[in-house]
Amino acid sequence: MFIITCFGGRTGKDATLAVDKTADDGKRKVGYTQGGFPNMGFPSTSMQMTKYLYFQDVGYYKMYEGATGGWVNAYETCERDGAHLVIINSEKEAEVVAKIINSQAEENNSIFYVGFHMLYDTLAINPDRTFLTVQGQSLNHSGYNIWGYERPPTENYHCGTVDRKAQFDIHSCNLSMPFICEHEL
Repeated sequence: MFIITCFGGRTGKDATLAVDKTADDGKRKVGYTQGGFPNMGFPSTSMQMTKYLYFQDVGYYKMYEGATGGWVNAYETCERDGAHLVIINSEKEAEVVAKIINSQAEENNSIFYVGFHMLYDTLAINPDRTFLTVQGQSLNHSGYNIWGYERPPTENYHCGTVDRKAQFDIHSCNLSMPFICEHEL
């Protein structure tokens, strides 16, 4: 297990992200601990379906606006719902995400956290130094990889975002911005 601590910054809420390289299904899992209580992977409890939108053959989605905190807070919020930050796996899903954003988001919101990151850049955890989804898969293998901007990760830019066209970008993990949770079928 490899540990990365994210300090709360403006939120004052610290969290520790971890990758378990020995997950049962062979995939790396992102998890977090807060206050010493571990929570690896996604809970098996029933999802709080309140205000989740169903899109046939795609999944259930919920956009959160007005949230405080950064990417880690968004990750935790989705997990509490029994979901995860959205991972766009296809053009069809990108269309759904763009539709949700354009029908629900306030006009001044143009960037939304999604479920990929490069929070660690060590060869042991991320030998290819690629973006990883919150489920531990390389973004290159997720089925969708359309970028609006292709910025390299920097000291301050490690967390995945999408714009109103569902095109990828990266931003600081400490910004307060809207995000989209997904519960897959």
